Amino acid sequence: MLSDKSRRKQALDNSDSSARFEHIHVDIVERLPPSRGYSYCLTCIDRFTRWPEAFPIQDITAETVVCTLYENSICRFGAPSKITTDQEKQFESHLFKSLAALLGTETIRTSPYRPSSNGIIERIHRNLKSSIRCHADQGWADALPTVLMGWRATYREDLEATPAQLTYGTNIRLPGEFFVENKFRIDQTTFVGKLQHIMHKLRPVTASSYNHENVFIHKDLSNSSHVFVRHDGVRRILQSPYQGPYKVLSTSDKLFKLLINGKSSFISVDRLKPAFLASEDEPRPAVGKKHEPVTTTTRFGRKVRFRIDPKNLR
Repeated sequence: MLSDKSRRKQALDNSDSSARFEHIHVDIVERLPPSRGYSYCLTCIDRFTRWPEAFPIQDITAETVVCTLYENSICRFGAPSKITTDQEKQFESHLFKSLAALLGTETIRTSPYRPSSNGIIERIHRNLKSSIRCHADQGWADALPTVLMGWRATYREDLEATPAQLTYGTNIRLPGEFFVENKFRIDQTTFVGKLQHIMHKLRPVTASSYNHENVFIHKDLSNSSHVFVRHDGVRRILQSPYQGPYKVLSTSDKLFKLLINGKSSFISVDRLKPAFLASEDEPRPAVGKKHEPVTTTTRFGRKVRFRIDPKNLR
């Protein structure tokens, strides 16, 4: 539950991984220019080694996304324990949930309109688009393998290594390298033993927070039965910035489960504000008694009405 004293929270993030390819993040890059028949790109990154993957796809149907992820990532690096995705329909499909259940993988959904909760892969998207622009003489689908090779061989200060070193135990040889390491023979069993020893000594590095903004959390939010949800999309003219109120089904430190249009949805706490509903037990203002005009009959038989001020009756 949220603390009443906690008015500001850091950006939301997921827990760190402790092993290679134990926890991966998956997303889709849309609205790319057509290249070799591809208009979309399925991206994936390992949380421990920061090993990036990007697979061009022709469509974003659930079948295409699931098959591409399984054949190109899971079959190469093994079944992850956790997969973090957004709430796109491809990742909410029955086929994707069936694959996760078959692999014994826990799926983690980020809240809508909250890129920082999946920021580790959102940064990949920005770097991907920037790197592809450097290869303007060829299509993005042709430049993608070269871009990925460069990322995997790039030294990361937070990791104090390259993604390739954390994945393979050594750097990958880039084209055109001037210096070649001395070749020496080593027994495969000895190599495996040394590699396992080095990998066991590795410790996870806290993922950098890509959005350090502080957000305001209302002190009464944790005790609210109904809340308003901020609309972060493009609003129409004179459209209210908040929608609701919606009923609260369950709460956690970072997400609220709400009943929206008959369906349950998880919403980030920084988009919520409490809804103060009128209680049925609250006393209502008394309705004053209506004072009828006084009717008098004159000596000529005429009826005359006199309107009396209620103040004079007190």
